[in-house]
Amino acid sequence: MSLKDKCLEKLSYDQETGIFTWNYDGTRGVKAGDVAGYKMQNGYIMLSVGGRKIIAHKVAWLFVYGEFPEGNLDHINRNKADNRISNLRNATYEQNAQNREKNCKNTSGYKGVTWHKRDQRWQAAITIKRKVIHLGYYQDPQDAYSAYIEASKKYQSHSIFKEN
Repeated sequence: MSLKDKCLEKLSYDQETGIFTWNYDGTRGVKAGDVAGYKMQNGYIMLSVGGRKIIAHKVAWLFVYGEFPEGNLDHINRNKADNRISNLRNATYEQNAQNREKNCKNTSGYKGVTWHKRDQRWQAAITIKRKVIHLGYYQDPQDAYSAYIEASKKYQSHSIFKEN
């Protein structure tokens, strides 16, 4: 039996909540109706079906569209544990990257803005097609962020950011 068939047989999916539940009583105390999956350190929900691990948002896509997604899925609200189908979209790598939160090591408080120690100024940069584009140095982090926002608008108008 394929992973797709095992997921459809063993799990139920609520599109409104994004929560998966088991359809059967199984090993390790699993009962029909129990919530399936666990939250990983990176924030995603992981399911274990038939001895194979699979990320929950891909299974949500399967339940609604009948196939696993071919490419990347993006959590629109940036909450990796929110697997409601209304929160998932098929996305390019670039769309997914642009929808990320600012890095947890970011000290500026602004996405795309970092402190450049050598020059003692704020640096703005954006990543497009997996390449970092330098946007300049600024005395004020808000000015650097403005440059990031302008670049984001510019690059989103390109075809790499069009909805699938």
